[in-house]
Amino acid sequence: MLVQLLLTPMNHIAHISKETKIERRLYALAVAHFILAIMAGVVSILALISAIAFSTIMADLMGGGVADTYLFYRSLGAGTSFMGLALSGVSAAAGWNLLTLRWGKASFVLESATLLLFPFGTILGIATLLMLAHRSVRERFGAAPQPANAQ
Repeated sequence: MLVQLLLTPMNHIAHISKETKIERRLYALAVAHFILAIMAGVVSILALISAIAFSTIMADLMGGGVADTYLFYRSLGAGTSFMGLALSGVSAAAGWNLLTLRWGKASFVLESATLLLFPFGTILGIATLLMLAHRSVRERFGAAPQPANAQ
């Protein structure tokens, strides 16, 4: 659906109501957030693996007695990996908020954190923040579903 939305010219879908266009754009942004979360998670795991491999190679090249260099590169890789995994979770949570139309104010906070995933997260975050700034989208987030037993 995301590819279809991106490849379809806007004049072709001009007959679609404004609400449907907004829903489709929110859905496309949510899917893009999930894709970004997967990409950030994979890159984070690869950063950890490469840091461990690099620190092992450096320790072997330096005679194996340099534990500080070994520990430094592993710590750097682990820190980078955990930060990337945390931002991956933030991107997934932002996508979930867009998909379910929940927690409108939290979406702004999550989008601000998504801006740190340069360059794709920055572009996606700006596009989502611009979308969230529309009054009709804010109204959708503000309309909480009523419980079934509420009168």
